[in-house]
Amino acid sequence: MKIVPRLLTETEYKATFDHLMVDIKGREDSVHPDGVLDLDPYLRALEDDIAPLQLLSDMPPAAIYHSADRGFDHVLYPCDRSNTYLVVIIAQSADQVHGHYVLNLGREYEGT
Repeated sequence: MKIVPRLLTETEYKATFDHLMVDIKGREDSVHPDGVLDLDPYLRALEDDIAPLQLLSDMPPAAIYHSADRGFDHVLYPCDRSNTYLVVIIAQSADQVHGHYVLNLGREYEGT
């Protein structure tokens, strides 16, 4: 089955947030006892989508945020630009990737 990456708009991305997002990195198995989704195939499929931005090779996720109310997990991968992350959004109920978003924290919070 071919994986087709889906770039979310800012509105779609923000709709996956809850007022309380909890970082579960290192505790994924306790939050998701049935296992976690293998994101490697999705990450390989979207490399051309995010060019010239690149994921930092062999880096684990910087954070994994869980939203119990909205039903989404946000997996943040560091990129080769300062304060920039590829966020892969997982729909918990379907156990599948909902899409991805490039988060530039410098632009979001510093106005740069």
